Amino acid sequence: MHLSQLRDTKVGVDATLWLSTVYNALGDHEKERQVEVFKVYCRERIDVLKRHGITDITMVFDGNATPIKTQIEIMNIKREKIKEMKGNNSKMKDKKHKMKKEMKDPESFNIKPEFKYIPNRDKLLEWLTSKDMSLKYIVAPYEADAQLTYLAVKGIIDAVITEDSDLIPFGCPNIIYRLNIKTEMCKYYSFSHLNELEDYKDFTDKKLLEMCIMVGCDYLPNIENLGIRKAYDEIVQWESYTEILKKTKTELKLRTETEAFEKNKQKIERSFEKAILAFTYQQVYDPISQTCERLSHIKYKHLRQENAEFLGPFLKDKSVHDIATGKRSSEINETDHYLEQKIYPQMEDVLPRKRTFKQMSVTNYFVPEPNYKC
Repeated sequence: MHLSQLRDTKVGVDATLWLSTVYNALGDHEKERQVEVFKVYCRERIDVLKRHGITDITMVFDGNATPIKTQIEIMNIKREKIKEMKGNNSKMKDKKHKMKKEMKDPESFNIKPEFKYIPNRDKLLEWLTSKDMSLKYIVAPYEADAQLTYLAVKGIIDAVITEDSDLIPFGCPNIIYRLNIKTEMCKYYSFSHLNELEDYKDFTDKKLLEMCIMVGCDYLPNIENLGIRKAYDEIVQWESYTEILKKTKTELKLRTETEAFEKNKQKIERSFEKAILAFTYQQVYDPISQTCERLSHIKYKHLRQENAEFLGPFLKDKSVHDIATGKRSSEINETDHYLEQKIYPQMEDVLPRKRTFKQMSVTNYFVPEPNYKC
């Protein structure tokens, strides 16, 4: 799709992904140039968008990782360490001993690299809102994916620009992928048109979410013996994940540690439900009411938990507002926590504006992130 077809579309940008793309493209001796290079990278893309009438742009940054995501990241890092250890020869005994010691201490893992926080926050945010750039921004209390989805579902933005396929299970209604500033083309995904595809004609937002979790996501390691094709077949055959876990003849194994698996289906189901809540009940910032809300448009009423600690502490409205508007760092402490549980009203369903663009199969988005060069 050509960007000219998206004129007057209000978009949100996964700004942390742009930051990390720049960070990963820089050499070790160039990391201090991240902000400088990011500005160039950002301006190139914003100029192209504005040239095609896409002028209402909100940059959204990650705030804090949820505990459940951190736990999965630690496990993945441990797995990589083990692979590295197995690949080393006998001359690397000292290094192996050091790595074994590290794996016993989660604090030794750099699970949230420096680029995940906004470098030179005050100056960078000031630059985004300058007359030259004229952009809006929000720093999410937790994850930008959840924040962007909330903005899209509420109609504050029309679509999200990202390369992260996690926006699909989050239930984001419209997503712009593979933005190419040279050809000025992109790929456009819209959930409202998903049922027009033969393979997904009977899919609901819940079925899509559950299939994505089965394949593997940030909140649950992939369930062994369930690839994309098998997960799709199971979702089509059964009504929900509870039936699949109880009735499937496939031997299911959920990785719980680096080299340990859980086969008990009830325990797998509980882990699965935590992943569902991570996608459907995260804390986000509402820029209209300036309050902390819950992403809750995909409804699993039987799973609602006001004490879902694995999603992070319950935050005060003022703390979330100050983080979102850049008045303070996104790092949270005990003074930001609610002492009592806050009751969140159910989010109203908002029908996203339909578009008539040609859609791609959703499975095309389950691919590794492109390796961009700055």
